[in-house]
Amino acid sequence: MAFVYADNLALSKALMSKKNPSGMFSLQGKEVSYDALDQLLRTNMQELTHEDGKFNYYKFDENKKTIYQLLGQTLNDVMPKNVLDMYGMFANVQTVGQGDTIVFHKKIGEKRAKQFVTRVAMAGRYEVFELADEKFTMQTTAYGGAARLPLEEFLDGRVQWADYLNIVNEGMSEAVYKEIAKALNAAIAKFPATNKVSAAAFDEGQFDRLIQTVSIYGAPTIYCTLEAAMTLLPSNNWISESMKDERWRNGYFTNYKGTPVVVLPQSFTDESNTTKVIDPAYIYIFPTGNEKPINIVFEGQTLVKEFENRDWSTELHTYQKFGVAVMTTNNLAVFKNTSLVIDNVPGTWN
Repeated sequence: MAFVYADNLALSKALMSKKNPSGMFSLQGKEVSYDALDQLLRTNMQELTHEDGKFNYYKFDENKKTIYQLLGQTLNDVMPKNVLDMYGMFANVQTVGQGDTIVFHKKIGEKRAKQFVTRVAMAGRYEVFELADEKFTMQTTAYGGAARLPLEEFLDGRVQWADYLNIVNEGMSEAVYKEIAKALNAAIAKFPATNKVSAAAFDEGQFDRLIQTVSIYGAPTIYCTLEAAMTLLPSNNWISESMKDERWRNGYFTNYKGTPVVVLPQSFTDESNTTKVIDPAYIYIFPTGNEKPINIVFEGQTLVKEFENRDWSTELHTYQKFGVAVMTTNNLAVFKNTSLVIDNVPGTWN
């Protein structure tokens, strides 16, 4: 059976999607398991890499452009959706072609909300400017990553195809989140003074005041890391037994005085677990039902290229351009718990 690129792209994308609760997928009208999908793709890929049932380097070398195109196209199709799934509660995500002008339009008639934009520009510079028109443009920056991924391990059945893709996908999602955090920190400079509080510990009165301010523009939602969420504690004299049970189960209150608490992902920059990606000191309060404050754009194709080391081991290098812009208004608020500040995360507001 000849290797059909379109069919195997569909298989690859299915393997990158979230598993169904039943662990089964639909393939040509039949229910099949995740492992069966992975084995099917492996068998199909072996047509490009094997001869007489054994891995053949020269056949692989002849067809590796097709294999890396399959990797890149899968990431190109799946990565924006994964980013939307992760950050869609407060961010718009779109894709554009290479070199296309990226334009966002602001909504007209926001209730007493002056708008201004903080965007991530090339070379890591962050520009804050007044929005004088009903639309604005933004730039993207190239991001890349490399992983040492011996393809033979997949072909021999020792790892799954999604393992390769997840490494790159998670790294890119983390890069997007870093840029969101940087842009938000830069945007805080434009927040009205009454919309931001910095304190040495959680201050219930000041935090409640911020929620009340945001609630004028829409139902507020709290966004923060788990470390910060665990500090959102009301006065002990009115914590009920059910609240104690909830905190014991979750580690934090999923709802603070009627305001939902959304815990954002956190990770470390290396395997030593010493440098956090996101500063947990910042707790953001955004109104729901209004224009989402963050815009994320992926530009052009996701490119995958092989790099061969001197010892003949290989690395897969991934290249993708994306940009982040924050449409901030006077309906956003932030609380900074300085006791949680970490020195290894850049910020602009003290």
